[in-house]
Amino acid sequence: EGRQVRRPEVAPDELLVPMLSECLGDDVPPVMRWRAERLLIRRDPEKVLDVLRVESEHPERRRRYRALESAGRLGPMAIPLLRESIANEDPGIRRRAVKSLGILGDQASLATIAPLLRDDDLSVVQAALRAVLRLTERPEHSSEHVDPLRLRELMDVEDPELRTNAFVAAARLGFVFDDLPEPPLTSEGPVSDIVSATAHFELLARKGDDDELFRALDAEGMLAASAASAIARHSEDIPRLTAMLESDVPTIRAAALR
Repeated sequence: EGRQVRRPEVAPDELLVPMLSECLGDDVPPVMRWRAERLLIRRDPEKVLDVLRVESEHPERRRRYRALESAGRLGPMAIPLLRESIANEDPGIRRRAVKSLGILGDQASLATIAPLLRDDDLSVVQAALRAVLRLTERPEHSSEHVDPLRLRELMDVEDPELRTNAFVAAARLGFVFDDLPEPPLTSEGPVSDIVSATAHFELLARKGDDDELFRALDAEGMLAASAASAIARHSEDIPRLTAMLESDVPTIRAAALR
């Protein structure tokens, strides 16, 4: 107690970068090479980019995959490499490339990512949909490149996460569907389904299905609050909005006031 702890000094780039660069050779043990890459990403990312481009075409699958995952940490300079990799015949490469593009958050990459929603490999489709969700979190997002019919198809697949993400993406992108399936439900109860239910309510509101929305006000807790929020944004049914003011639930009364 009371003793000062000396932190190690960080070696300057002009000394460290050449040493780390020597560890990128093919004859270096993989663990040492990977650690050198991680450190160089912070020190000299341009030097690492050239190495990762070569690694992304390596005969060993594990090295190709790791290269694409590392590229996602380089920032915008890795975008050309990742976009090229999306066309790779290996679904593992496509999946990792689209994941890294989603993490980088480049809006222009949406045009490259969206076609993968129709990929033959379902894991690539899931990665593409997650990337679409990431890119549409920002207010400047556009729905121009995403096919609403494909999202509607994905609402009917068996995978609950894929279906939920399709509902959320469609709601976030402002799409309107005449026919809507029920949102995916899990065995964990309504609270765990709030994300898909909220997206479902938003899509119902855009469709103009006030009857189902107002029936949902009888649900419990967060589900009723989500339905009330969708009603507040879209409904023009003045008598039923006025009736909501007499609800015992504060969130429903607040939604009616809005």
